[in-house]
Amino acid sequence: MKRIVRNTILISATFIIGAFSGYHLVVNEQTSIQKQENIEQVILTPTAATEAKALEKHSIAESQPNNGNALTLLQDENKELKELIAQLDTRLKSQREKVKKLFQSRKNSGDTKQKLSAALDRNKLLEDKLIQYEPDLVRADETISDEQLAEVFAELPDSFYFKGIPASRREVIVDYHQQPEDLDEGYALQQKISDFIHTHPRAPEVTLTSLTCKQTQCELYIEEKVTRKNLLDQGYKKEEIMEIQRTQDSAQKTIINDLRKHSTIVVRSKAHLSSYFYGYYLFELSS
Repeated sequence: MKRIVRNTILISATFIIGAFSGYHLVVNEQTSIQKQENIEQVILTPTAATEAKALEKHSIAESQPNNGNALTLLQDENKELKELIAQLDTRLKSQREKVKKLFQSRKNSGDTKQKLSAALDRNKLLEDKLIQYEPDLVRADETISDEQLAEVFAELPDSFYFKGIPASRREVIVDYHQQPEDLDEGYALQQKISDFIHTHPRAPEVTLTSLTCKQTQCELYIEEKVTRKNLLDQGYKKEEIMEIQRTQDSAQKTIINDLRKHSTIVVRSKAHLSSYFYGYYLFELSS
């Protein structure tokens, strides 16, 4: 009985030892296979760090353009910037010129107002002195209206601003027109004045619109052939017309001034109203 038990234990122990040995063989074989696979993977596949570096290099390569293309782009941008700067500089110069002209126009306007004011003051002083020597020129109880002057100057151009004639001269003008025609001495004096004007070097620049003489007085209206309206119709601006008036002599004024200097005719003004483009004059003459 004891022998049977001992044999059974031996058989069981032998079986267990065999099974354990087999298990170790299987485990060792699997471990060897896994290690072999890991070795092959290491040999055939790059590591994660290697892959990251490769990707980084690829990204950098793609983000940086070709050096030649980059230079071309920079040159194009530089050219565009230069063109833009040139355009802005041109506009700035244009604006500066406009501002300069505006300030100059305002300055000229201010100078003109000052000159006009000074001329009016001088004119008033001269009128006062003239009235002292010829008090009959002014009648305190009677004033010639614009309507009455309009009848006197009905044949003169509409551009003639007769309303600017002062009261001290209107009476003299009306008195002249109330005198009868003078076909003797007055006509001879009229021919003499007409000849002087038409033979003057600047005669082609003017038009003698009206000329009459009665005894020793002559009334004339003379105007420039190029009028203010002509210049406006030709497209001249008001500032440009003012510049012409400021820098160029008026032909009609030059002729009248030369008439006053005539060696055989003594001219004394009775009334006048003139501008750059026209002049009305009433003279007392003696030869």
